This record gives sequence, C-alpha cells and structure tokens, in this order.
Amino acid sequence: MKFKVDNMTCNHCVMHITKALNAAGFKKFNIDLASQTVTLKLGKLSIEDAQKAVEGIDYHFQLIEA
Repeated sequence: MKFKVDNMTCNHCVMHITKALNAAGFKKFNIDLASQTVTLKLGKLSIEDAQKAVEGIDYHFQLIEA
C-alpha cells in the first residue's frame, strides 16, 4: 500500500509519522520525504488503521495504491 502525506515537509514530520505507524502496529514501511509518500505492508492491519494513525497526529492521508 502506498499513500501520500501532503504536509510532511521535514525529518521531524517523518519521526512523528514513524512513531504513529509503529504505535498502530505497523512494522514494515518506508517513508520517502522527497516524494512525501509512505509505502507499507498491511499484514493483519487495514488501510483504515494506517489512515487513523496518520490523521490522528494531524497529517493528511491520501491513498495512492492499495
């Protein structure tokens, strides 16, 4: 799954998103600050879980690829 985080602009943002995704139970993901995208493996979790984690810390979640 791949999604865009429009307001992810710095390494501080990457740190916050990393912590939120880890807290939600995601273990395998890649954050690309340059393209403002996150690619992750859902495993037992859902797209909604990722969306809640990101939007729960006030970042914008836009699904690119399920």
